[in-house]
Amino acid sequence: YAWPVPATIAAGRVTAVRAVDALAVPGVHTVLTHDNAPALAEPEDPILAVLQSDRVPHHGWPIALVVADSPEAARTGAGRLLVEYESTEHDVTLTEDHPGLYTPEKANGGFPAVRKRGDFERSFAAAPVQVDATYRLTSLHNH
Repeated sequence: YAWPVPATIAAGRVTAVRAVDALAVPGVHTVLTHDNAPALAEPEDPILAVLQSDRVPHHGWPIALVVADSPEAARTGAGRLLVEYESTEHDVTLTEDHPGLYTPEKANGGFPAVRKRGDFERSFAAAPVQVDATYRLTSLHNH
C-alpha cells in the first residue's frame, strides 16, 4: 500500500525530507522521494515526472510516497513526514496580457485548440437578450 504526500507550498522546491518518524511507524517499509525513487524515462508530458526532481510546480504536487503493509500505516507514516521547502514566487492570476499565455496547436485529445464557428460579434449584437458579466471562480484541479 502507498500514501502520497502532497506539497504544502504554492511553488518552489523541496530542500529536505525527514523520514525518521515516518519510518518508525509499524508496517512502514520506505518513503520514496526525488532522492531515492526509481528514475523514469523522460515523459512527453512533464506533469508525469513525479518524484523525479525537487521541483514543486504547484500546491498538492506529489513530493513523497510512503509505502507500508496497510493503508492505515502508510497514511500514518505520511502524516509524520517532515518536509522543508524553499518557496519561490508564484503567479496564479490569468489575464489576457499575461506573458506566459499561449494557445497550443492541439488540445483535448488532439483536436484543434482554436475553432471558429459563425460570427460571434454580429450574433451577440443582434441577440434580443445579452448577458455581459464577469465571473470569478475558485481554481479546479483535475488531479
